[in-house]
Amino acid sequence: MDTLILLQSATGNTALVTEYAAMRIRAGGHACRVLDIASDQSIDLHSWGAEQPRLLGVACPTQYFRPPFAMERAVARLPDQDPPVPAFLLATAAGEPGAHFAMLARQLEAKGYQAVGAHWVCAPSDWPPHRIACLPAQPIAAAGRAVASRWPGMRLLLSLIWPDVTEPNSGDRDALDRFVDRVLDHAQHGRPAPAPESLYRPFVPGTYQMGLAMQAWQARKATAIRIDPDRCTRCGLCVKVCPVDALAWPDESQPPVPGEACTGCWACYHRCASRAISGWFSPAQLGRYRGPSRHMRSLFGRGVRST
Repeated sequence: MDTLILLQSATGNTALVTEYAAMRIRAGGHACRVLDIASDQSIDLHSWGAEQPRLLGVACPTQYFRPPFAMERAVARLPDQDPPVPAFLLATAAGEPGAHFAMLARQLEAKGYQAVGAHWVCAPSDWPPHRIACLPAQPIAAAGRAVASRWPGMRLLLSLIWPDVTEPNSGDRDALDRFVDRVLDHAQHGRPAPAPESLYRPFVPGTYQMGLAMQAWQARKATAIRIDPDRCTRCGLCVKVCPVDALAWPDESQPPVPGEACTGCWACYHRCASRAISGWFSPAQLGRYRGPSRHMRSLFGRGVRST
């Protein structure tokens, strides 16, 4: 079965988890390609899997209790399908996906893709205002991790104090293994797809409604960035990692210029090596998330275990 996964990853967590899922799909004898929407804007699936069953994956972080606006734009560019093509949804989230899966599933359904499953892997919060607010508690984060390792169900609550407590463990990897296996079995046997709203039911009251209500202009207003010309080295990395081309660079002797297309993913803020980018309640030197830890890479970056 030919599988394609559309990927958006701001700090590397979703990319790491997605590549692991892709390896598991390949280990099952299926072809699988991962397409990063930030580096390849030309999504053309008209020749994809023309002669064999197909499976589409959509992998992205949860932002503001909803899918990223950039991924919604990428899905909107998918060609319509008839007969329907099975699809699965994969996300990383620091606490609660909210309306993430239902919104994407409905959008895919309108294009002729049927979401047969949805799964999220917990990951540390990379939202700078949250990380900055928790900085005084970070030196004693080991205590939070110790409690979370003994009582995993408390991770999400503890993450309000220690953003890194939601780092995944071996149980989360095992759950992802089982999810991928179920999706492959579901797609191969052509079982009916569940209703979009039944793919995932939020456990935090109000997050579903908040995800539905969030608009791009609100995210842009809350995450407006500034680039310090004295710190900026003109490396262009922020321009490359932006998934919506929101940073223009008309004069390479000057810093890039933020534009109106920004949707608040903070990728540029986290990835700027010279720490020249600041944002809402987020000085350039604080709140940056450096990406997956050594532990997280050891879980998802060393190949697929045999089953």
